[in-house]
Amino acid sequence: MRDNAAAVEATLMREGHNRIALYEYPLVQASFDPRKIPARGVLVRQQVWAQRSTLLGYAAGRSDLSVIPELSFHDALWARLQAISRPVSVCGHKADLDPSPCIAIADLSLDNPFAYLDRGGAFHFRDNVGTAEILSLARSAKFELPVDHAGSVSPQFPA
Repeated sequence: MRDNAAAVEATLMREGHNRIALYEYPLVQASFDPRKIPARGVLVRQQVWAQRSTLLGYAAGRSDLSVIPELSFHDALWARLQAISRPVSVCGHKADLDPSPCIAIADLSLDNPFAYLDRGGAFHFRDNVGTAEILSLARSAKFELPVDHAGSVSPQFPA
């Protein structure tokens, strides 16, 4: 940052954060902070006559079901990148004006057909799914969400 202070400042004022290009800083390791993204179970509730299914989430020790909550990776996904001394997280909101290097949410994707990224930078889960689509999930013992960042698949968020 010191070597490019003027460019970092200009980017910060324009975008609100110091987005780094993952192709310039290859991924070494990535992990989730389990305090920020707790593991959840996934229950499929079928509506047989309508040929639809609803994905519901539940937490250990709780009896209530709900739609699976959105996932925000800011301060939850941490990546160690080559040539950067500290772990880097996903960029926050523009209003934060945070000069710390960060990964743009647009550079991330969840490799799961039941998840999508909204405009605000949070991942959501489809809660109304066709029965034919859900068959692949029914055949698996796990509901995994591999995170792909700029072509490198790493930590899986266990749901």
